[in-house]
Amino acid sequence: MNIWGLVLLTTGLPQTAGNLKEVRQAYFASMLSKQEMEKFEHLAGLVNDDSSPVMICYRGVANLFKAKETANPISKFSFFSRGKKLIELGLSKDSANIECRFLRYTIQRNLPHFLHYDQNLASDKKFIEVAVDNLKDDDLKENIVAYLNLERSNAKL
Repeated sequence: MNIWGLVLLTTGLPQTAGNLKEVRQAYFASMLSKQEMEKFEHLAGLVNDDSSPVMICYRGVANLFKAKETANPISKFSFFSRGKKLIELGLSKDSANIECRFLRYTIQRNLPHFLHYDQNLASDKKFIEVAVDNLKDDDLKENIVAYLNLERSNAKL
């Protein structure tokens, strides 16, 4: 089981139609199966530029996932560019949003270095580690803490 599967199993988020919790749950579940990935991409695809910053970031993440599964290099780069732009748009609207910073951090952490989208790793991680204790959303807090703990334990291996 990968890191996201463990995070998902530790949270048990309720699913309610068309809201942030549903998109968040679909995001974490998308790491487990192709069907869940398609569900996440569908939900995130419904988000528009007038949505909340965090929803825009999830839409960006969905584009980056599409880039990963696309074979055509031109389409791959197009999805990557669009995804990166959406994540940065969400963060430009609310740079203090821990969930937006967490999404960018997890994406940048897993992208190849040659894409040059890793310049925020240290600052995002520091921001997340400081801000996580003040989070009021218990589900999000559990996800972030679980991710950071698994990341630490994987670094020791």
